[in-house]
Amino acid sequence: MTQKEKVFADLCKKEKFTHRLFFLFIIILPFVGLFCISNGAVDLSFKKVLLSVFSPDKISTTDLLIITQIRLPRLICCILCGGALGISGAALQGLFRNSLSDPYMTGISSGATFGAALSILLGAGNNILGFAGTAASAFAGALGTVFIFFGLLWSKKKVAPGFILLAGLSINLFFSGLVSLMMFLNHEKLDQVVLWTMGSLSSACWNEVLFLLPGIVIGSVLLLSCAKDLDLISIDEDLAKSKGINVTKCRYTILFASALTVAVTSAFSGIIGFVGLIIPNAVRIITGPKHTRLFIFSFIFAAAFLSLCDLFARSVMPPSELPVGIITSLLGIPAFLIILFRCKN
Repeated sequence: MTQKEKVFADLCKKEKFTHRLFFLFIIILPFVGLFCISNGAVDLSFKKVLLSVFSPDKISTTDLLIITQIRLPRLICCILCGGALGISGAALQGLFRNSLSDPYMTGISSGATFGAALSILLGAGNNILGFAGTAASAFAGALGTVFIFFGLLWSKKKVAPGFILLAGLSINLFFSGLVSLMMFLNHEKLDQVVLWTMGSLSSACWNEVLFLLPGIVIGSVLLLSCAKDLDLISIDEDLAKSKGINVTKCRYTILFASALTVAVTSAFSGIIGFVGLIIPNAVRIITGPKHTRLFIFSFIFAAAFLSLCDLFARSVMPPSELPVGIITSLLGIPAFLIILFRCKN
């Protein structure tokens, strides 16, 4: 067997393995959802969860309320937020050819934190159009950061990846400085701001699902539409241009879609670290660098990972619950160090 034939055979094996893994995970995923819904401060059987869907009159009103109004929307929010962080992290890592890139690198998280902190310190906790005032303010802050970020990019005729990274870092540091100043001047509300930055899904409800769904679906579809082009761009931009790919358009589409998904996620959940950094790297080892399947698997794995982390966060100290960002950080930091040393070598 020649070298080319061997490489082709290995690729075929990888494709078959990926397809089998995909179907296996599609089968397992509903059981992960059932497990997350049935467990918590109040344990419910799988049977009750299934009855709540097919025969709701056969279970108590309390159990039905817990399942349909508390745990089910929370699970959907976990899936949407985790998936958004996973797919946007995979896209940015491919775009910058850097496995240490993550969804918060554009500075959107600091803009969302600034909006949330401003709302908390001003006492603007009333609902706005059916959404919590803090979430609405965080979303406004995230959108403001997006406009600033793209304003910086459009001010230059040619934008290098290094400039994008530095622009995001500058925005991040600027808004982080503003948040630190606000926290220093308002000690009495310091704990509320700090708690928000830890990341939590405790406010999940059907209104939040409706808030998350459009932005994350649109952003994810846009990222998937760029997946094949990104395969070539991540190898060599000149090669991509020679194949007729509009590299600038693809880059802006990926940045916009990632910014959109991260903006809505940060506004609702706060800052949930390491999901968009660790999961795409782990998935890449399993599926390879092809971005279509990398995006799909990153979304699925990140959704399942965040759902299980959230289950642990709300179950470990009942009736209180830990911010899920603490759990993802404790699990993510060792994995991050492994990736860091691996990149160094």
